[in-house]
Amino acid sequence: MAVSTVGSNALGLYLKIVSQNGVYSQLSENCAGWKNILKRKKSPGEGRERRYLLRSAFGSAAAAFVGVNGDVAYPNAHKATLAEALAYYKDFALTVEVERAVLARALGDMGKYGEPLAEEIKCKTIAMSRMLSAALYQDGTGVIGYISTVVIASGKLTIVLDTADSTNDRSHIGWFEYGDKIKFANTAGTAKDINTATHSYYAITAVDRENDTVTVASYTSAGVLVTIGSGDIDTLAAGNVIYRSGSTPIDLTAISSTTEYGTLTSAFVGFPTLFAADNRKIHNINMTGPIKGTQKDVGGLALDSQHFQQLVSLQKVAVGEGTYKWNSATMAPEVLDALVESRETDRRFTSIQDNKKGVAALGYVHGKDTLMFETDEFTPKKRSYVIPGGDVLQFFGSEFDWVRPEGGSKFFLKPSDGGHYRTVRAYMEGSGLLTCVHPQACGVLKNFTA
Repeated sequence: MAVSTVGSNALGLYLKIVSQNGVYSQLSENCAGWKNILKRKKSPGEGRERRYLLRSAFGSAAAAFVGVNGDVAYPNAHKATLAEALAYYKDFALTVEVERAVLARALGDMGKYGEPLAEEIKCKTIAMSRMLSAALYQDGTGVIGYISTVVIASGKLTIVLDTADSTNDRSHIGWFEYGDKIKFANTAGTAKDINTATHSYYAITAVDRENDTVTVASYTSAGVLVTIGSGDIDTLAAGNVIYRSGSTPIDLTAISSTTEYGTLTSAFVGFPTLFAADNRKIHNINMTGPIKGTQKDVGGLALDSQHFQQLVSLQKVAVGEGTYKWNSATMAPEVLDALVESRETDRRFTSIQDNKKGVAALGYVHGKDTLMFETDEFTPKKRSYVIPGGDVLQFFGSEFDWVRPEGGSKFFLKPSDGGHYRTVRAYMEGSGLLTCVHPQACGVLKNFTA
């Protein structure tokens, strides 16, 4: 039998409805990656570009053993080799918007859930910080996913992401946010859409991290849900790519060793390019020879202790023992879970607190350095990054801040044709440049299973 509420009684309407203060977020607010980059800030963004020099050879041929006779010549001179890096700043921005009527009524409502403007500002700054945190693990093309399979279910698109090692730098479930708008294209940059006249945009309605699956719905420009039918798909298929709605699809097939990743798109260039070893060009430098990241291909095997040992040994040989301190290895949470499980049989991993089951923290000792394993939801599942302390990674720029035209107020009315809407709007923006001045010091474990 159904239970009646007290409000169904004859005099129940005399009782008030109590609204609990505050808003309980159901979403992750993690943006540790961006906070860590801000700790590496060298100076505010200044000038139109930044240049720096990288030494790629000592001129070692000028040093040689010589005979003791007087007619023995000195070795020929060979100058050290320098390369000049040229980097450009990237801008980022956000918009805050709240209706005037909501603000006015909130001032006199003592039982409101929260301050609407303050809540919107908080949400947008979290969204921006998470976008910047995700960008650290992206290659600068703007691609956030490759499609493995796509089906229509309940009028929506259910997309399984390609998680192969070859696409891991451009395809990760952790880069998809609930409610975010996305778009599709083929690898040549041609847009892919549904054949429905009322369609305006796609929005993410579900994210299944365990199964690498994203569900998206179609909406009109007025935000009305559009049911996707079986005949509406415009050849959207495996191998197509996914961008955030503000990105411009590019021809990924045209990228070569002469393509400058720093100006390829408006997106930040992250670790996959800054630590690349495939001769791609970033900041006017081709990532090859002595100027490249230190990478270890695990060959599709399960990740274990020997791979961290081998990677850090390669890093130390490349840059010199004692040059830096290596104290952390960043990976996806799923990778750490697998390492915790492998610890049960592999005692070369070090538990900070050797509990009977599970660990408080896990790490690996390599000589005088102890790598603490840290998780980041934005790290792809087939990557682990070992970045030393010091000035290897450098950030030039600033945290995003309010836009104040001519030094005026940060809030103003949203303009309309010949007037203004009853809506308060504000903008925030920032600019920054992330550089790596010693790529070989930065290690990447790739192509493993967890």
